[in-house]
Amino acid sequence: MVHVPFKGNAQAQADLVAGQVQVMLEGPSIMPYIKSGKVRALATTGRVRTKSLPDLPTVIEAGLPGFDIATWFGLSAPAGVPRPIIDKLNREVGEYLRAPATQARFAAAGFEFLPGTPEEMSERIRTEIPLSAKVMRSVGMEPE
Repeated sequence: MVHVPFKGNAQAQADLVAGQVQVMLEGPSIMPYIKSGKVRALATTGRVRTKSLPDLPTVIEAGLPGFDIATWFGLSAPAGVPRPIIDKLNREVGEYLRAPATQARFAAAGFEFLPGTPEEMSERIRTEIPLSAKVMRSVGMEPE
């Protein structure tokens, strides 16, 4: 494959729909094109299938073991915030994200929330930063 750099995903999506590019990695914003049949989803890049496309295999299922690239968001606080406050924030945000109305609203756009613990978030960061750094070094990317 040849990497085609775009300044944003809107132009990349338009070129995918028009047949100017044959494949791209994209997040939930591509869902309208998938649902309309203008784009064919090949696989999802996370560890598990998505609820919005339950028949779509993961890249792992499609034959590439260990492939796990998922967009994630985390809530952070300054170092030194007392643990009871961290726990309360985690509990309150988790309850909001698990609420059926929240789930339904974001599911329509292809987002799925998987609230976790502060420790799980810390572990994800510890795991992914070295992995991302390795990938960037392998393609010659330098920090700017």
